[in-house]
Amino acid sequence: MIIVFEMTETLPWPWLICLVLLFLAARAQYRNFFRSKHKHLSPKHRKNVKLSYMKLETLRKIGKEKNSFGRQIKYLRKVDPFIFEDMILSALKERGIKIERNRRYTGDGGIDGRCWIPVAGKWSKKKEILIQAKRYSNLIKPEDVQNFSALCRKQGKRGLFIHTGRTGNRSWRVPGPITIISGQRMLDLLCDSNETIYL
Repeated sequence: MIIVFEMTETLPWPWLICLVLLFLAARAQYRNFFRSKHKHLSPKHRKNVKLSYMKLETLRKIGKEKNSFGRQIKYLRKVDPFIFEDMILSALKERGIKIERNRRYTGDGGIDGRCWIPVAGKWSKKKEILIQAKRYSNLIKPEDVQNFSALCRKQGKRGLFIHTGRTGNRSWRVPGPITIISGQRMLDLLCDSNETIYL
């Protein structure tokens, strides 16, 4: 059934008040729902999570333009480092992957978040993955990769080292249970929900 309201005159005050109250109630319900999902996060962190989805939309709009690779990388390098962390986690969540955001950004021990990715051929089994996000403008530091690799080995987990810089030969040669993701692979992770993540 389709109901059409024909506006022939100004709405009476009672109707106007009801509409305003309904709007305020819906807005409050949305805020409570968002806060309940992120109740362990600080207000600033919750704000950054919301901003991360907005930044992802902007990044994807840039990606629809011709020769967009350079502009997308340049855009990410200007994003706040904490929001960049949340962009990665939000993009994984959009894929239906379970994620865990840290309670705070600092003092995280080198881990910016966690996710649980299904094991190929055993979709009921999920593997916990540690995530470290780095917003570089130039060549990444091999020491950062080495430290994260050592952390993953210590915890007996695999890791994703995701960054916006350039990966040198020394960084590629760092041994350990980690996967380095940058450049086009990083953009695919953030923008293409059909892109498979290989570990």
